[in-house]
Amino acid sequence: MGAPDAQRLRRMNTLLEQALALPAGELDAWLAALPTDQQADVPLLRSMLARASVESDSFMRRPLPLEALPTPDDDQAGQMVGPYRLLERLGEGGMAVVWLAEREDGIPRRQVALKLPRPGWGTGLAQRIVHERDILASLEHDDIACLYDAGMTAEGRPWLAMKRVQGEPIDQYCRSRAMPVRARVELFARVADAVAYAHSRLVVHRDLKPSNILVTPEGEVRLLDFGVAKLLEGDAPGADHTHATARAVTPDYAAPEQVGGHAVSAATDVYSLGVVMYELLCGERPYRMGLRTGTELERAIVQAPVMRPSQRVRGDRRLARELRGDLDIVVGKAMRHQPDDRYPSMESLAADLRRYLAGEPVLAQPPSRSYRARKFVLRHRFGLAAAAGIGLALVAGLGLALWQAQEARRQAGLAIAGLERADAAIEFASAVLMEGLGRDERLSLPELLDRAVGVAERSFDGNPVERGVSALAVAEWLARSGRRADALGVLERTIASLPERGDATMLTDLRCHHAYQVARIGRQAEGAAELDRALASAPADLDNEVRAFCEHRRGVVASELGDRAGELRYMQRAAQSLAQAPQASRTVHAHVLADLGGALWSNGHMRDGEQAFQQAFALLGSVGRRSSQAALSARHNFAIELLASGQPLRALDIFREVEAAERRQTPSGHPALEVLAASAEALLCLWRDDEAAVAFAELAEGAQHDGDAGHLLRALTGQARARWRQGRTAEAEALYAQASAMLQSPGMDVATRSLFTARLRMAERLQLAGLWRAADQAYEQLATGPGTLTPERRAEVQLARAEIALAEQRADAARALVESALAASRERQGDLPFSQRTGRALLTLAQVEQARGNRVAARTAALQAAAHIAATARAEHPQAVQARQLAAALGG
Repeated sequence: MGAPDAQRLRRMNTLLEQALALPAGELDAWLAALPTDQQADVPLLRSMLARASVESDSFMRRPLPLEALPTPDDDQAGQMVGPYRLLERLGEGGMAVVWLAEREDGIPRRQVALKLPRPGWGTGLAQRIVHERDILASLEHDDIACLYDAGMTAEGRPWLAMKRVQGEPIDQYCRSRAMPVRARVELFARVADAVAYAHSRLVVHRDLKPSNILVTPEGEVRLLDFGVAKLLEGDAPGADHTHATARAVTPDYAAPEQVGGHAVSAATDVYSLGVVMYELLCGERPYRMGLRTGTELERAIVQAPVMRPSQRVRGDRRLARELRGDLDIVVGKAMRHQPDDRYPSMESLAADLRRYLAGEPVLAQPPSRSYRARKFVLRHRFGLAAAAGIGLALVAGLGLALWQAQEARRQAGLAIAGLERADAAIEFASAVLMEGLGRDERLSLPELLDRAVGVAERSFDGNPVERGVSALAVAEWLARSGRRADALGVLERTIASLPERGDATMLTDLRCHHAYQVARIGRQAEGAAELDRALASAPADLDNEVRAFCEHRRGVVASELGDRAGELRYMQRAAQSLAQAPQASRTVHAHVLADLGGALWSNGHMRDGEQAFQQAFALLGSVGRRSSQAALSARHNFAIELLASGQPLRALDIFREVEAAERRQTPSGHPALEVLAASAEALLCLWRDDEAAVAFAELAEGAQHDGDAGHLLRALTGQARARWRQGRTAEAEALYAQASAMLQSPGMDVATRSLFTARLRMAERLQLAGLWRAADQAYEQLATGPGTLTPERRAEVQLARAEIALAEQRADAARALVESALAASRERQGDLPFSQRTGRALLTLAQVEQARGNRVAARTAALQAAAHIAATARAEHPQAVQARQLAAALGG
């Protein structure tokens, strides 16, 4: 046969794309209105459309023979495609054939899997192959088949050269090896990680099924076939692959919204992987769809009864027991019919799978004490058996009280080496809790603390070690209760009473505690200098745990002084000192690692920082303290760093976990104010204003109860901002008025984080009201006020001032300000690929460049803004939508 009529084939591709995008009722009129020279194509076009209306993957598997067009001979081994020689056919799908090929034009001479479209397939295939090339080029992950090369033949056929993956579909791999459930879950978690990575690059796969998930003989996962994948933030303006590729899926693994032609999202892939996981665990799919119309498919998927995995395998009682409970729940949540009811992200699904593997409570399970207790017992059954024997020997309540005292000491990072010091701690706790008390006597917490101060200063005058240990313990208790001045007094009197040439380790410990408490009452520079002197005068053989405590606290104070480099330096030293203390508490080690993670993060080393955080969480999990206050504090701090770096979506997931844990664990059922505040701030960044307003209202109630002016200010101004965006301006103004009255009251500490946030929002209120000059002056005062602005604060202030300059038509001034904001935001973004704050700055830059008449620069900035915001705050975020609309307008 001769060569195909390439011009007519391209015309048919274009017509079919347009026809598939039409509402069903408009097709006949559209066909009738085609130009005369295209009417000859109408019969063939109707034939192709009739076949496409089946709306199932069979349309993709058997390309329509275009009898009216000449077609080329089948590709043959030995044929050249670009620089590659075809060797043998590896497989074929609906759109394309995959060949084993070898590069022939020199180095590297390697074999590849070369993907070629089927001749004559006619729904914009070339466009989609190019689309797949662009997607694969953006994905660099060990578990995703990488793209080596791409090109176009002389006849206009695109090709992709990918890494050849030698492996089995994941279901066959698990079945042929009779893999146990746990191994299957571990393997599947790797798949979820790879898909999560694709989502982080704004790519939804949309056709996840076992044949697209291969496992190599070495047990490595490889994710294939992004041919129907779609970018979350949308394709290039004017391109729309949705209509054509929505049908290019396998119905047995498709989500309800997918077969119904509705919008797809990351939740679509969550559903498909839920079906794959169901099949891996049960050996069967939850249902089989067959050939149906789109409406029938959607109805069938929504209405089809889906048995729990454990119910599907009733004939195998052992397997049913393994699946019953957590795995039933995890699969069920992934396969919920409504996208909002599924896991909020692929990372959340992967995290629950790893909780299951670690024997920890999965978040998909409804929280209950009995469930959590059962999981705890299963994780620690051997340790609990030993503890039961010890408990029988400590029938008296003193054993528990002393353990709690010792654990509180460990939590504060004060591990005292040596049996003598341990004995002193036990004797002190015993004296406080037992001596001189009647059986029915009751003490309030303030009374108990006063009693502890007296015992510490009276009972051990003749023993320096006992005096020092007692002082450290009681000072910590007082500080935790907010009585820092009393804690300083105890430490000062104890230091003065001990001999200068006595126990050098004890003296150093006491001096570092004293210095840190000085810093905690607002005298950071004085506390830093005192910590430096304590470390400089410490003996060379200072206990490594004490040295680590001093270095850690010095890092904390450096952070409060805005010395980020110093913070990192001291945190690294603290971690190194603990590494040389093999008997150090894992809890203390985890606490230091978490703060090291924060220091790395604030210095732009986000990847290393996240690794340190994860090591801290793993250490806490290894000692059964994943839900302890230390663990919750570490996770909260990690989320704070995420939020400050422009990752509100990831941060909110963690804030919600911490918040839920604190609601369960605290007697009042209320989380700490800082936890509530952080969660509310993340919601505000995500423009989830209804939820943010509720969260800020709860924060205000808690702050009023505790008399915390800083958090009350934060709550009032945050709620006001949410109400303003909701259009409830009268309520917003009332809240702003309350905040303004507080700000004008005497005694407000200008160094607090909450106060800066409140002043920023009050300036924002002037900007919202159109009072440009007053707003700009307020922002300028924040920029030049006391203290050094962190990069994220500098970015916020400069970005607001750029918006004002733009509103006042001062485009050049706005350009300089937005460049400053962008530089600060990128500094805080560090080595992370995306940041919402960077996206906002790029959106403002696009608006500035548009005002200056630079359309190309404006469109580029708008597209970049959309990518940043969609990756960190969802594609539906109003500012992401605004950026896409601006880019589209500038592209016209």
